[in-house]
Amino acid sequence: MQALSLPVFVEADLRGWLPVMGVILKEEQIGQILHGAEDVLASFATSEEKAVFESPAHFITSIKE
Repeated sequence: MQALSLPVFVEADLRGWLPVMGVILKEEQIGQILHGAEDVLASFATSEEKAVFESPAHFITSIKE
């Protein structure tokens, strides 16, 4: 099994999801974030090579009458 790579996980969001939402970062910004990602996120890594963290969400529904 391949070891968990937190910077790769973060880079997927920076280069994949953020642009979809209209957030475009400069390469310098991406580099700075990735440089610190592993240290900052290390507490979320488990011995089973997974990242575990809370991710609350709000769901709103409506009915058009």
